[in-house]
Amino acid sequence: MSCDSTLDKETINIDLNENLIDIKENETEISEINENSIDLNHNKSEINENSIDLNHNKSEINEIIKIDEKTVTDYLEKLWGCEKDNERILNKINEDKNTNKEALEKFKINIEEKFDKIKSVANFTYTNQLEKEVKLNKNDLNNKDIKLSYLAFKDLMSHNQIGDNVMNQINKVYLSLHVKDETKDKLNISNYRFIQIHSKSLKLIDRLWSLRVMNLIKTLDTTIFKSNLIRNITDSILVTANNNTLSRENVVLIDIEKAFDSCDYDAVEFILNKSLSRKINSKLSENLTKQYMYVIRQRVIYYKNAKVNFKKGIPTGMPSSNIVFSLLMDGIIDEWLTENTNKFKINDDFILNVYVDDIYLKIINLDLKELVINSLIDKIKKYKFNINLQKCKADENLKLNNFSKLEEHDLYLGIPFTRDVKKFTDLTLNQYNVKNKTSLTWNDIHEKLEKINIDSKKINGFFNYKLYPLKKEGNLMDFIKKIA
Repeated sequence: MSCDSTLDKETINIDLNENLIDIKENETEISEINENSIDLNHNKSEINENSIDLNHNKSEINEIIKIDEKTVTDYLEKLWGCEKDNERILNKINEDKNTNKEALEKFKINIEEKFDKIKSVANFTYTNQLEKEVKLNKNDLNNKDIKLSYLAFKDLMSHNQIGDNVMNQINKVYLSLHVKDETKDKLNISNYRFIQIHSKSLKLIDRLWSLRVMNLIKTLDTTIFKSNLIRNITDSILVTANNNTLSRENVVLIDIEKAFDSCDYDAVEFILNKSLSRKINSKLSENLTKQYMYVIRQRVIYYKNAKVNFKKGIPTGMPSSNIVFSLLMDGIIDEWLTENTNKFKINDDFILNVYVDDIYLKIINLDLKELVINSLIDKIKKYKFNINLQKCKADENLKLNNFSKLEEHDLYLGIPFTRDVKKFTDLTLNQYNVKNKTSLTWNDIHEKLEKINIDSKKINGFFNYKLYPLKKEGNLMDFIKKIA
């Protein structure tokens, strides 16, 4: 079937269930995409919530911090595996042997010409759905954004890549620097977080790809992964964070150093495809993997006016970020457990919980503690991740060499390992003040919550989660009034 005939058929009845997404049947799931996911340890959600269209606001970002371009590019190119490169590394994807370039170009021309007509077809809902997806009003999401998103996503789903003419209009990424801790040296580049700001069109495409994956997979192994792929924060996460911090006995927390930045593309491609193929058919998993790898490799990243070369790193601030990393961890852990099936058993010899890059172990069989911990670390390292032993924590009674002592004030999914009300609430209030650069008291927090506005909603969300282990299902306002 030619591209022309396919297009004509899809113009009237777009089969999103086969080639794109069955939008009509999954509107409830669409609304649940991790637009507002809460970052429990690393504030990942701030990237999504605060992203702006840098194509129009580049100058605004450039004024955020005054660190010279060479310092930033040298640091990031080393971090992203390009320290020895002298020019832009071109990441080319091998084209499918069956792809007809001439037909593809003809398809793109025809779809450009027919776009306005397509929008008016009664049962074509894709344009409206795009607006709903990013929750932007019509003033923010202009016709060009919609058109580029439509053209790009159709290309991606049909050919696992996007035509250069369209891709070159949407693939620019700009970096914004934010200080991690105001008390640290602001001239030290390692004390900054790098927020990647993508175009609206690229985020739309990534969101639709993410929805496709979520519709197919739904969830991961719930004995290990305490969040599903549809919604990042669930009652399961609240219960897990509470239960796992009731005691430090035989607990180990493993820290992957710069987890997202360290993702090697060859490893990502291999594990992602392997993980997906255990849940869906091999051809579909191969296509989804090719689509994802194409998009992240074809981005062009800038800090101010300097282009930043890169060979690795999962982009932050995208709907797919946590989903893809969770699938990577799923693949690594499945391989680890399979290889050691005759040596130890999960839930018999140890408990393992994973939330994105946060790894929690509770050792049950102490005779196997070193085997379990060392083999898991070795398996993670196999795929070119670094384990930061200085940040790994363990119960001192386990006597693990190189692991720091797990203390009451240490956090797991944002919750401290104490239930002493004074210690717990002091730690929680301090977290809020440090994050928001304030010096509020509990009385101040109570007063702000009494006002119904955006600020009070954010405060309510923060403390409802953080204070859950103490207040449980109780009223937040009443609890804060009691401890003020």
